[in-house]
Amino acid sequence: MKKIFIFILAFLMSFNTICSLPVFANTINGGTTTEYTFYDDGSYMVTRITEEPNAITTRSSSTTTKSKISSYYSNNNVELWYVKVTGTFTYNGTSSKCTDSRVTAASYSSAWKISNKSASKSGSSATAKATANFYVGSRIEKTINKSVTLTCSAKGTFS
Repeated sequence: MKKIFIFILAFLMSFNTICSLPVFANTINGGTTTEYTFYDDGSYMVTRITEEPNAITTRSSSTTTKSKISSYYSNNNVELWYVKVTGTFTYNGTSSKCTDSRVTAASYSSAWKISNKSASKSGSSATAKATANFYVGSRIEKTINKSVTLTCSAKGTFS
């Protein structure tokens, strides 16, 4: 599987005309999807859902906390920054509700700065937003506004 992914990634990165195009998604861990988005300069974004260690299940309903994280990588496969939404959800088979939403965003590179972080919730969704700016000296060369939304179905399926 790794060899196939590396081949596909290398093939897609050879085209410099691809611009912010979701290329494919890979389903892992009981339905969790990892999505890859490639940019025209060879950089790419990896988005995945992770489980937080506090799921509470009763006979009639469940409460769980999950996160969805989008990590931005350079064309040299170095992680530069990320935006993560963490949401707490309740669901019972017929409905679901987001009860809490939090944002975490940070940069691993001194050239990238994160600003305008915010989190919101609406119905059965939690959303985090942040702006990543790439600086050359004191001048902004590139800006990426990233929004990450995590949604819970009535039966506890996350997307």
